[in-house]
Amino acid sequence: MGTNESFGRCADGSSRDLTPHGCCLGDATAPVIVLDIGGTKIAGGIAFPPSCAWDEKDVGSAAVASLEPAAVVVQKEAAVASPQEATDADAAGNAVAASSCDDDDTVPQLRFEHSRPTNPAAGGKAVLGEVIALARELADEFIREYPHWHLGGVGIASAGVVDEVHGVITSATDLIPAWAGTRLAEEVGRALDLDVCVLNDVHAHALGEARYGCARGKKSAVVLGVGTGIGGALITDGDILSGAHSIAGHLGHIHHRLGEDMECSCGRFGHIESVASGSGVGALYGRRLASLAQGQCEVEGDSPARGEDLEREFSGLDVQLAAEAGCDVALGVIRDSAYALGQVMGSLANTVDPEIFVLSGSMTKTGEMWWEPLREGYASSAMDPLATTEILKGSLGGKAPLLGAYARFISRYDVTAR
Repeated sequence: MGTNESFGRCADGSSRDLTPHGCCLGDATAPVIVLDIGGTKIAGGIAFPPSCAWDEKDVGSAAVASLEPAAVVVQKEAAVASPQEATDADAAGNAVAASSCDDDDTVPQLRFEHSRPTNPAAGGKAVLGEVIALARELADEFIREYPHWHLGGVGIASAGVVDEVHGVITSATDLIPAWAGTRLAEEVGRALDLDVCVLNDVHAHALGEARYGCARGKKSAVVLGVGTGIGGALITDGDILSGAHSIAGHLGHIHHRLGEDMECSCGRFGHIESVASGSGVGALYGRRLASLAQGQCEVEGDSPARGEDLEREFSGLDVQLAAEAGCDVALGVIRDSAYALGQVMGSLANTVDPEIFVLSGSMTKTGEMWWEPLREGYASSAMDPLATTEILKGSLGGKAPLLGAYARFISRYDVTAR
């Protein structure tokens, strides 16, 4: 199975077009394929919108009366405890995964989870093939279970700078070689015969938290994903601020003196990502160990740092574990980097005055040795009226980009279908 007709024809058998309102009309919300593409993983599942209940007689034998209409969702896997791994809204690495939603009658439910490797080393064209293959796999499975229902379209959250109007990746790092220039909306739409919309993965993460997570009901928010890199997004009036070039929200590329001579992933020097992300913390740790070995700095106590192999690269997880084991160098790196990030957040608060900061990603799982200096750094930088601005850990984890991609699609297309 897997023909375009299986996905994109109306219940009466007629072909559908690819106009913005080309979905089949009916009395219930249609399933929507949603893709969140990261360099490490692409994950998939089915998001069931909470708008109305399934009619048991109209669905396949696997359905139950309590299920609700669905959206096929493909996302980057949630970040795990390792600061080395990608943030919940961050592109990095090697496999395609999925996550499930908690029961909540106000939040789309995620089912039919599947995953496969992204294999970024093969290049952008190969990654596109993996995306389409996973979407077809999910669509096939959904249609087998619910043969009387039809997919409404595709929402994509992707790594890279996205032209949302045309669904094109206009710029991307080397984490996915040759990803820039990929015409996602056109290629995926042609392959599945469905409407497609595309947004940046970090923007999708922020939109998920804004619509369904801890920033729900807030008119403004700053959302930061702090993992292998640092991604961000600005929420204003409940929606993403994209900017004139669709690049607004690259909060990891704000300057801080701690990273003055540290190279960022973008090729510039001095950006906060170069010292406060998981990879940045590892790089800063390695540099301080090298200085220690050369006698350029001293460490009090019997530090495990003295036995480290200085030739290897360190991850954020390496630093966290060393700090937990009592390494003064590692603990100092975590404190200094978190304090610096807090100062950047304070400057952001002074600039945009958000109702709330939402932080997610693997570095947020480091514990109080990270959160305490982060808050201290914020307090040292934010103006007095902003001292009480909430700073919270994201509530959706890896679900956030899925739900954000879904929210973007349903806000742009008419997805009612039968």
